[in-house]
Amino acid sequence: MKDKIYSSLSKRLESLRNYGEQLNSARVSESISKGQIGRSAMELTEKARAYCRQLGISPERHVPSGTEYGLQEALAHGESENRLYKNLLVDINYNAAADDGKIEPPHKTYNKIAGFFKNHPYFAIGAGLLVISAGLGCVSSPSEQPQNESASNATSTQEATIILTGSTTVLPAGEALSEAYNHLHPEVKVHVTGGGSGHGITAVTEGQADIGMSSRELKKEEKDKYGDLLKETKIGYDGIGIIVSRPIYDSNITDLTIQELKEIYGGNTSNWKTLGGPDKEIFSIGRTVGSGTRDTFNEKIMGSASAETHETITEGENAGVLAAVKGSETAIGYVGWEFAQGNDIGVLKLNGITPTIEGIKDGSYPLSRALYFDVYGNPTQETLDFINYTTSTEGQEVIKATGFIPL
Repeated sequence: MKDKIYSSLSKRLESLRNYGEQLNSARVSESISKGQIGRSAMELTEKARAYCRQLGISPERHVPSGTEYGLQEALAHGESENRLYKNLLVDINYNAAADDGKIEPPHKTYNKIAGFFKNHPYFAIGAGLLVISAGLGCVSSPSEQPQNESASNATSTQEATIILTGSTTVLPAGEALSEAYNHLHPEVKVHVTGGGSGHGITAVTEGQADIGMSSRELKKEEKDKYGDLLKETKIGYDGIGIIVSRPIYDSNITDLTIQELKEIYGGNTSNWKTLGGPDKEIFSIGRTVGSGTRDTFNEKIMGSASAETHETITEGENAGVLAAVKGSETAIGYVGWEFAQGNDIGVLKLNGITPTIEGIKDGSYPLSRALYFDVYGNPTQETLDFINYTTSTEGQEVIKATGFIPL
């Protein structure tokens, strides 16, 4: 019965999507000409479309016309740019995976994402998103869901589902683990999206995910708020690599002290000449609020996870930082160790220490960190089995294969 509903719904959605695309294109053009859509909404939309192009998927399909207008509405109602952008990326990843057949069609997973649309009413506004969220309401309703249950409890008894979301640093490992586990246990489907460590912790505590991926330890305020209900399991290690544009590295900027790095991100050093490099302005790239990489960097370099920084731009993803550094001749940024590879960038020593596996694992490299899976309340047995697999010898081989450091 559900398959028939989904088939009928798909046809209806496609028809409405085409009509909505035409309607929204005209609406957006008119709104821009009248100055009703601000620069921030247009920049967020283009940034999301650039992300689609990086993934090799259609920007027009995943960030349709009308998104600009909806983002403007959301910004006007108090939503932050960072939060909107992170949610855009989560939705892009989800829909791209659905298109590829890597996850279930929406009618089977609506119970898990209904809470997201309920909490972000202004986000479901692009032609495709608006129609999907409205159409899915014909299948199920958020009000029908029991409170305080993990995401997996809403699934069919014939097929268990585990949802992972959170850190973009941990994301490659989460995806590889899910593929390996799905192959070993076809009766369990593991779905993975990014969004940042903070997003993962929020999602798991709100019952929208089973596991929150995090590239940092739980904060004191998170422990105080959730107590023993929120638990973390260490799954591996990672380091944060300081990367610079290749011309800067070749100009003999190969090693920085923690203090020198702090001066750059504190806004006190703005020219490479101060550090013995060329007489060129430093193009510094930071991470958006909610990123576990940002929190770890700020805590270890700036002195506090909540420290104010003065970077030129911020990026939400490791891939975004990497692309920005490669695309500039004077840039500096920081990424997860797995991303700090390749001859087209320069990876700096920090306090004279190279970010090696041994140095990251034993903590001698200053920007070392552990990676975690976080769960809340009473996880399902399927969730616990997946975590046990991750920390097993076989799971740790997957961690190693994705470029991280096993336990």
